[in-house]
Amino acid sequence: MNKIQIKSKLNAHFKGRPRYYEFTQTASIKNATNFISGHIKRSTRQYDETTALLDIGRLDYLLRNIRRELSWHFTELEIQVLVKSLNGVPLLPDETDFSLDSICKHFHISHITYRLSKFVPLIAKILKLSAAQKLALADAIEQAWTKKMYGDSAVEFIRSLGIEIAKGEDEVKRRAEEALNTIKPNPMYSPPFAYVNLGVQE
Repeated sequence: MNKIQIKSKLNAHFKGRPRYYEFTQTASIKNATNFISGHIKRSTRQYDETTALLDIGRLDYLLRNIRRELSWHFTELEIQVLVKSLNGVPLLPDETDFSLDSICKHFHISHITYRLSKFVPLIAKILKLSAAQKLALADAIEQAWTKKMYGDSAVEFIRSLGIEIAKGEDEVKRRAEEALNTIKPNPMYSPPFAYVNLGVQE
């Protein structure tokens, strides 16, 4: 398919959807055509199914590896809050970076006074994530919302993706302490050794 065909397919997909999908449509078409422009085969001037499958496969590989990094970051209650806050509204491509404005919009709070809200700890956790981790989180939360609509547990679905969820903040802290304790100091870089080699005296 070429860019015109891709745009036509996306327009058909969003036809008849609620009004809030209009922004999703525009952003999706823009990002999709931008991506395709760099992956069109020179020989055929087309974006074929083989290339699409490879690109999707690479995305899946990235998400599977990044998901593990999200383990023990969030509690069961926080996952439930995130799933409920999205309320089935698809995230725009540029919203998957979970900027402060984007997060506050979904929580229905002001980005100016958000520090006075009960969401501060959760927002702080999200803002500390890398861009890839935020993308993986957005993908997982969107899938979990769909599963929840069919009666499945959103938290258990997140766990099925390989993301470990803590039952509460105490478990989050305990896991962090366990991880910290597994890091052993390197004797080669202990202060006495450094001082001797550099001729530095205390």
